[in-house]
Parts: sequence; C-alpha cells; structure tokens
Amino acid sequence: MYIINLDSVDGQTLGVGQKANSLGLLAKAGFLIPRGFVVTTEAFEKFLTDTGIGLLLPRIVEGVNPEDPATALEASAKIRELFSKYSGNDFMIRELREAYSELSFGKDVNIAGGVALSLIRAGRGESFVSVRPSIACPHEGACFAGHGKAVLNQLSHRQILGAVKECWLSVFSPEAILYRKLHGAEDFSLAVMVQKMVDSELSGALFTSEPVSGNREAILVEGWWGLGETLCCGCVSPDQYLISREGALLSRRIGKKLWLRRRGPLSGQTIQERVPASRVSMDTLSERDFSRFATIAKRTEEIFRTPQEMEWCVERGRIVIMQSRPAVFSKEQAAAEERPDRIFQGLGVSAGTATGKAKVVNDMSGMRKPEQPTVLVTRTLGTEILPYARWFSGIVSEQGGAGSCMASLGRELGIPIVAGVQNAAAILDGMNIVLDGRSGSVCAATQ
Repeated sequence: MYIINLDSVDGQTLGVGQKANSLGLLAKAGFLIPRGFVVTTEAFEKFLTDTGIGLLLPRIVEGVNPEDPATALEASAKIRELFSKYSGNDFMIRELREAYSELSFGKDVNIAGGVALSLIRAGRGESFVSVRPSIACPHEGACFAGHGKAVLNQLSHRQILGAVKECWLSVFSPEAILYRKLHGAEDFSLAVMVQKMVDSELSGALFTSEPVSGNREAILVEGWWGLGETLCCGCVSPDQYLISREGALLSRRIGKKLWLRRRGPLSGQTIQERVPASRVSMDTLSERDFSRFATIAKRTEEIFRTPQEMEWCVERGRIVIMQSRPAVFSKEQAAAEERPDRIFQGLGVSAGTATGKAKVVNDMSGMRKPEQPTVLVTRTLGTEILPYARWFSGIVSEQGGAGSCMASLGRELGIPIVAGVQNAAAILDGMNIVLDGRSGSVCAATQ
C-alpha cells in the first residue's frame, strides 16, 4: 500500500515519517490541520529499487566530506542526473488518483460512477494541494529542519505525481546530504504528505518555549502576511512576540512586511506582491491571539512532553497547524556584556558569540574557505548556507527570524546567528566585528 489517509495516522504509524505522525497526533487531539494523505516510504523505496538508484547511492555519498562543500555539490549533481533519467513512479498512480479524488470530491467519490460521478465533479473542482516531505529516520536529536522541498499549489494527480518525485529528489540537495553526513543519519527513508492548500491570511512559527535564551516560561511567536514558506526560507524578518504562558505580552518587535506570497486567484500559482502601505508595520497578531497561542503551546507540550517548534497559518480566523517538531535550543550561553560600540541591533536567533572579519557573500557557489576568523554576512538566511557554515565563526543576515530553517540548524550545530540586520551588507563588509547571537547585537571588535 503506497497511500495512507492522514486521518488514520496516529503518531506511531509506520511508513509515514516524523512530520506526518506529529500532525496525525495533533489532529487526534483536536487541533485543526489540513486534510490530506501520505505517500508512504514504501513508494520511495520501490522507486529507488526499480530504477537501480538505491544501489548507487551509498557509493555516491561515501566520498562526501563535511569540510569540503564541493563534495556534497558533486554528489547531489550525480543523484539529480540519475533521477532525470527515470519517471519511475507510475506504479502508484491508481492509488494516488483515487486518494486525490476523495480529497477533492469527498469520501463517496470512488464508489460513485457514471452520471453520479460526473455530477459530483461538476459541482466541485479539484483541490489545490501542497506536497511536502516527511522524513523517516531513527536518529535521535536531529531536527531535519528544511530537509526537503515543499511544492505548493498543485492541481491534478499528474502534477502531484511529478511533485512527489521532486520531493524525493530534494532530500539529495547538497545541504541535506551534508546534514545527514554530519549526524551519521544516512539510514533514512522518505514519505510525502499531500494536503489541501490553506488560503493563508498570515503565517508564522510558534516556539512553545523560547529557543534562544532558553527561557522555558516564555513562548515565542513569529508572524508574517501570506504563505509561511517566506518565513522558512529566511528571506523576511517577521514580527516577533514574546508572551508568557498565561498569554500576556512580554515584548514585541515589528518587522517591515514589504511583500507577501499567496495563491494567485487567476493562475492558481504562488505569486509575490507588495503589501499595502497601511499593513507594512501593522501588528500581525492581536492581544486575543496571545492567549490562543499560549493555549496551543501548553497543550502541545502536554501531548509531546517536550518543547515544540511549530508552523501555523490563519485561514478565516482559524489557526491551522502545518507542522510540529521537537524544538532545538541554543547551547547554554551566558549573556554577553553590553558593549558601547554597537553598530546594529538585530534578532538573536542562535546563541553564542563570534568574532571575525565580516565578509559579504551573495552567492555561495565557488566560495573558498577563509584563512582567518570570518563572519559571514548574507542578505537572506537560507539553508544553502549550511554546507559552508562550518567555515565561519558566525553569521549575520539582513533577513530571517528564529523560525527560519537555517536558524534552527544554527541552534542545533552551535553556530551563532544574528538576523534581521537591515543594510548589514553595505556597512559591515571588511569590518572586524563581534556578534552576540543571544541578544542580537553586532558590535565593532576592539583592536
């Protein structure tokens, strides 16, 4: 069986991966999640077996050296070339078509026929769906943040079939290969979730305990207009709210929300557009929302018995949960002393201090390892940084928040990161600086 309905996933279901199991458990507890189904790990493994790619993978990744990003890029390119030679996943097309029809038209669609089926389809259009990877790996302590690519706004079973293959391929990106190498987590499989698209008014991240300072009595919520992929990719600086477990606001920082992504009403595809001037500096969350998120945080920690990092969105006033995984906390770090030579105040998203010469890099390809302590300065906080991150003492990014995938990876790997530093590239390049990934300060280094 290559397809399992998400309604039947209960937190311990085999073959559906960690992301799907977490969502299934939350759904059973009464949380609102998007309806859908899961293409199981069995389908992924059959594809690798039938095409012969599975036999070649160990040899290709064997030579990957975490200290040399070029080896990960080379391995990824070889695997991409192998994937391009095979379509290979038509073996599940019947199951996928039936599951998608049921998702679009209702549970009775697959037993209807003839005129009845035509009437059902005439009255209801096929559903737009998101197609997202769900890793299955026994390795403890690995968060797999940003592991694989989500494909949004798919329509028709043929599009979904192609998107499933794209998800399979995405876990062989250079950063994903390197991440598994660093963790010794190369024994893995992959499921793929297919869920109804949510027409997000706003999206964000929720940390049931504050992840940077380590304060377990505070909850961190980040918000942005439109689809949540913009937060995950680290290309925006969101609103950030620190609230108590009782729902009281402790502090806030409002980001400049200049643009958003949403589903286009005509094309059905993801479009990017400017935010109206009146909403650029408007709060994404209200006082009423603080108590709602505090309740979600406490209930979720009770279910999983450990702090969680969650992705959420709001549709027609309802909070929909898109993902939940164990939160990654910064390694214990004492707060740095306040320095008089502060240049910028950004968002501390991964604790620790770092000193070095600031180097602005807009394109990581062809990057050479610095010969002296260096702080990487980037415009966005994307996971493409990961293969090179070990070369730098820390990272400063003009965009990004604690909910970006690279911030989670930074906390896991002990890389100090300050995000949301506007104009950092123009001002810092070549300067000797000190960054504090807990407080978010960027200061001039004393000679």
